[in-house]
Amino acid sequence: MSCPLRMDTGAYALGVLSPGDRTRMALHLEGCRACRSDVAEFTTMLRTLRSLVAHMSGAAERDDPGRRT
Repeated sequence: MSCPLRMDTGAYALGVLSPGDRTRMALHLEGCRACRSDVAEFTTMLRTLRSLVAHMSGAAERDDPGRRT
């Protein structure tokens, strides 16, 4: 059976839930393995994407011929 709160796991990982919903989800995560797993996956994906964006931003700055140093 799928948990009805799994729809909120991405928003929780992104930190965009309202304070009340964030608290409700944090308490829910203590007992729901499926939602904890989803949050862990989203968190890993977000870290990877942030790292990639930072890397790409640095590469774009190095490759910009009009950049002043």
